[in-house]
Amino acid sequence: MLFPIQGFFSMHRTQTSPFWICLILVSALGLILRIAPSLEAQEIYDSQKETIPKMTPKEVVETVRLPEGFSITAAASEPNVQQPIAMAWDPSGRLWIAENYTYAESAKKVDATLSDRIVILEDADNDGVFEKRKVFAEGLQGLTSIEIGGSSTRGVWALAPPHLLYLKDTNLDDVADSEPQVVLSGFNADIRHNFANGLRFGPDGWLYGRHGILGSSEVYAPGSPLPPGALAPGTLAPGALVPTATRIVGTIRPVVTIPPVKTKLTCGIWRYEPASQRVEMVCEGTTNPWGMDWDDHGNLFFINTVIGHLWHAIPNAHLQRMYGEDSDPYVYELLPQIADHVHWDQSAEDWRETRKGPPSSRTDAAGGGHAHSGLMIYQADQWPKEYHGNVYALNLHGRRINRDFIKPSGAGFLATHGPDMVFWQDPWFRGLDLTQSPDGSAMVIDWSDIGECHDDDGVHRTSGRIYKVSYNNPDQVPYIDLLKTLSGLYRADRTKQPTVTGQDVVSIVSHPNVWFTQQFFKHYTLNGFASPVKDPGPLVHMAINAPKDFRSQEARFEVTKQLRALWALKACKLLDNEKLLQLLKTKQHESVRSWAIRLLLDPMWKSGPIPTSNPGDREIQLEILDCLLANSRPHAHPHLRLTLASHLPKLPDVFEPIVKKLLMSEDLADDLTFSLVLWYGIKDQVVENPMEMVKSIQSSPLHKVQELVLRRLASMVTEKHPDGQLASDALAFFFADAVQRDNPTLHAACIRALWGAYQGRLQVDKPAYWDPLKSLASKHPDPAVMRLAVLVGSIVDRTDDPAPLLQIIAMKDVPLMERKVAVEAIGNIDTAEAIDHLERLMEDPDLGNAAAFAMRRTLSKPRAQALVERYTQASQPARAGIISALASRVDSIEVLLNAIEKNTIPQDHIDATTWRQFQSAGNWELLERARKLNKSLEISGNRQELIEKEEALLTPEAIQKGGIDFGRIVWINKCGTCHKLYGEGGQIGPELTGAQRTNLRYWLENILAPSALVAENYRVTALRMQDGRVITGVVVSETPRELTVQTAQEKIVVFAAEIEQRSASQMSLMPEGLFEGLTQDQKASLLKYLMSSPQELARQKRINDPQERASQKRTDEP
Repeated sequence: MLFPIQGFFSMHRTQTSPFWICLILVSALGLILRIAPSLEAQEIYDSQKETIPKMTPKEVVETVRLPEGFSITAAASEPNVQQPIAMAWDPSGRLWIAENYTYAESAKKVDATLSDRIVILEDADNDGVFEKRKVFAEGLQGLTSIEIGGSSTRGVWALAPPHLLYLKDTNLDDVADSEPQVVLSGFNADIRHNFANGLRFGPDGWLYGRHGILGSSEVYAPGSPLPPGALAPGTLAPGALVPTATRIVGTIRPVVTIPPVKTKLTCGIWRYEPASQRVEMVCEGTTNPWGMDWDDHGNLFFINTVIGHLWHAIPNAHLQRMYGEDSDPYVYELLPQIADHVHWDQSAEDWRETRKGPPSSRTDAAGGGHAHSGLMIYQADQWPKEYHGNVYALNLHGRRINRDFIKPSGAGFLATHGPDMVFWQDPWFRGLDLTQSPDGSAMVIDWSDIGECHDDDGVHRTSGRIYKVSYNNPDQVPYIDLLKTLSGLYRADRTKQPTVTGQDVVSIVSHPNVWFTQQFFKHYTLNGFASPVKDPGPLVHMAINAPKDFRSQEARFEVTKQLRALWALKACKLLDNEKLLQLLKTKQHESVRSWAIRLLLDPMWKSGPIPTSNPGDREIQLEILDCLLANSRPHAHPHLRLTLASHLPKLPDVFEPIVKKLLMSEDLADDLTFSLVLWYGIKDQVVENPMEMVKSIQSSPLHKVQELVLRRLASMVTEKHPDGQLASDALAFFFADAVQRDNPTLHAACIRALWGAYQGRLQVDKPAYWDPLKSLASKHPDPAVMRLAVLVGSIVDRTDDPAPLLQIIAMKDVPLMERKVAVEAIGNIDTAEAIDHLERLMEDPDLGNAAAFAMRRTLSKPRAQALVERYTQASQPARAGIISALASRVDSIEVLLNAIEKNTIPQDHIDATTWRQFQSAGNWELLERARKLNKSLEISGNRQELIEKEEALLTPEAIQKGGIDFGRIVWINKCGTCHKLYGEGGQIGPELTGAQRTNLRYWLENILAPSALVAENYRVTALRMQDGRVITGVVVSETPRELTVQTAQEKIVVFAAEIEQRSASQMSLMPEGLFEGLTQDQKASLLKYLMSSPQELARQKRINDPQERASQKRTDEP
């Protein structure tokens, strides 16, 4: 646990401070605060050895490769800046730095003896070097990011999980006051890596942030307000501190204490509105977002690592993830990144291989590697014009700035790779973020470390750099006077009226450098003034009146200025619904209209315990509908339609007519982004109005939306939803029409919908019109649709004929996973013929495991005994399947234990996952017998001692003596079912290619103590079903009526009502005891295989392959 508020300040006050009152109240809410010594009084130490010489700032600058005309300066370096994890500007042009010292190596995670601080850097003479430095606050822990502005009092927002803090500086002495305010709490403080980060104010006045994948947070505002009139008399606001009863005129009246409204945050982008204290996810998905920026028209993009680097943060979107399932089990499909490329050689290298050192030549040409941090969309006039509007991100392993070009594509955007532009030769360079400065240059913060973000080899805390990348442009628009204006506003006496005029604001938003506009927004958001701008007429005129020829590329900056003026009106509290509705009624650029819709709908809070509803809401929604219809020649602009689709949950009054119009977007029929965002907006209405929804999609050209609507309806039927009959009727209505149409694309959507709803289930009632639909699918031009129809039929037709499934199995060119599904389907047929086919398939090297495991479907004790008798002669894959099948049921697991005790099945063939089944079976007698065979089933002892023991035995010399080929065999048997390595293996657990593969300690900790810090996505649940099945796995999605569980062998759907007993644990899906039964030689060989590079494995393959050896011999011959 991190305790982020600690002895903030060096100043002390003799009077009773409001801080202590705050401390008492906040502590009563469960927000832990404690005091720690000043950072200056602590010893900052380096736990990382300097195995690589550290270059001086001068040496670094001299060796950086830059495009012609650019220059670089070391603006700051240690000791003036150390461990810079984040930065933010104030309107005076000073750079604020968050220094994080508490981040520790993986074995320690957090060093609670240290604390973090916020410092202010100033370049007073504008020579590119920060010569002034002051400590604003210290004593924090777990500090991940900061932001300036957005409040009626000057200060800093600081994100230090579990809290979002606001640190005031009322007297402008650049030292934080002594009353820290906990603004939000509940951020997950147990995440060492992929934690919440990235505070940035958006143009809409919301404070945005990011969240990683290794956990989720339940965030709330202490004392959260509810909408006016939401509370009944005698009740209190959420989080209010009251006694359990209040004495009124001699009587006791109960007082209801409403708990704080909590919002779940998971990986992706979130935002917080300070005025209303609302928190919401903007979009969900990806891995570890660590950089974001808005383009000139207010579209938010962010950078990510591993699975794809560049993403469009569409509101209400669900994006692809590195692993795990989306928080909503009904989104079904996830959006991909917008880039058409990755920054490594995807054809020859796994992304994790780029972590080991300098990139290969082809990865170098592609961009340098998979890991990215920081994102800047350049919007200034210092750099040459060809650099304007491009996306720039730091490539961690490539030690460079990547450059991508973004252009509109359909309803969304497409990014292509441009030439990378800045290359550091410093092996210590670890760029974390980059941002524009007032003069139009770019600032880059450098963590400066030998390791990477995981820091298994320690942390170098006494290093840190800030670089300034500039271009000498004599034609740059002057900015010094504008900077002085902003600085004067920032430091003005706030008890007096400001002197800024509407024309002043027009000058600010008209400057080519967006930095000035951003700082103005931050300064005025929530500034507390009733009328902060005198004579706002020029600003209003710019915001409301569209520029001439606004669709031409030459007029783009004019549209940008109009949008900036619109956002400035909001920041200054001069924007009302009348002005926004005027934008919808007049001819405007699609970006202006889209923002008008967003700003109109933002106040409509449909989440929380009591949604808001204002009398003017319906009028606003009708005007939005008119805007959509008035622009239907034949359609409104795709970007406007995407905005509407992403905001549909806020449009209940005119939901149906807008949806119908959007569903007829034939020009976007092949646009996956539009179809999925539209689906995300309507999916909940499918449950509310099944028949109305199928009528709406009946003639839609958006077949992906049709498929997902039908899948949701079919799922309502299979999961026994209370309105399942309504859903069944709606399906019948749609299918009755579909089978009459000569439309193979429509028929494919129907088949895919049913398969999506039915897969993982044992048996489902046949849907209406299935027979004619199946007949149409059997003649479909796409063979994949024909095969899916067969698989659906195996679930709904209840036939004993395995012939159609055997045809799929025999197709060698069909994806192996599809063939395995067909094998699994044969397991549902309880006939001697089906069993005979499975027994023969058990000898297939690709399908043997699946065939043996499929036997569990009809497994009785006699059949279980027959499997035991086949074990000795079975192939290796089939053996693993036999063991898993025997362990899957309460009655057959005893047969397995008998075989182990008799050594019919050798004990060392039983993996740790199977041993865990004895714990889940709920039979104490069997568990006691199993414990006599495997001591790891006892309550775990000290895993640290075991790790240290193995580390001492498995020296580099011992591992080197191991055999790569032997290690691969061990890996296949022990790890390959769940993990993938170099394209081989399962996908249940994280992929192991790359990982921290050269680090022995990493492997030992994950193998011997996998539950020490398990991500939420891999925590185990044990289920004992009423029919005798024992299921141990991770619940990947759950509804009130059913669970989807990922076991080590399969993903299965079970009804909640059929669960006899459910036990959850903090244990990982990967069990302890992987090393049980392995000899030291097997352990060394396994580790050698895991720690080998692709080149070493390729060389070993050539040695083992006679054809490769012969080919190499011919090549070597003169």
